[in-house]
Amino acid sequence: MVKYPKSTLANIPTRNIVRTIVYDPDLQEPLYLILEAKKGYWQNPQGGIDNGESPLEAAIRELKEETGIESTLDDIHEDTEHHIEYITESKGNCEKRILKSYAIKADSSKPVTLCPQEEHTSYMWATKEQVYSMLTRYKEQLEVFEQVVRKLRIKQ
Repeated sequence: MVKYPKSTLANIPTRNIVRTIVYDPDLQEPLYLILEAKKGYWQNPQGGIDNGESPLEAAIRELKEETGIESTLDDIHEDTEHHIEYITESKGNCEKRILKSYAIKADSSKPVTLCPQEEHTSYMWATKEQVYSMLTRYKEQLEVFEQVVRKLRIKQ
């Protein structure tokens, strides 16, 4: 991880992002949707929050754009929200990211349609253990997945 002086961090651009932990609870063991990025690593559906858009609206839009899965506010478990902030590099520049994540219920028997313009090549409905072994690219991926699923488990 690159360390930056505090004076630099105060002036860096901020990007608001939403991540969806998509799950199908209607099976003997819940399954979670993960996507394989063109760069060869696995991740949950996610994307930027547009100006004037709420994080929940962005979650619904990003899920539809990246997977073709249609969802509504009723499918989102707002009480599973997990919020983190971190500094990363994007295209050679330092960027602060504010990430909100939510669990979204979906039906794994319905088709997933990856958008060719998006950055994913394949998908998988995976068990929790499989997800843990596949979300290995970025440290925050596992933390977010674990925290959202933990909050979800309390409800089930």
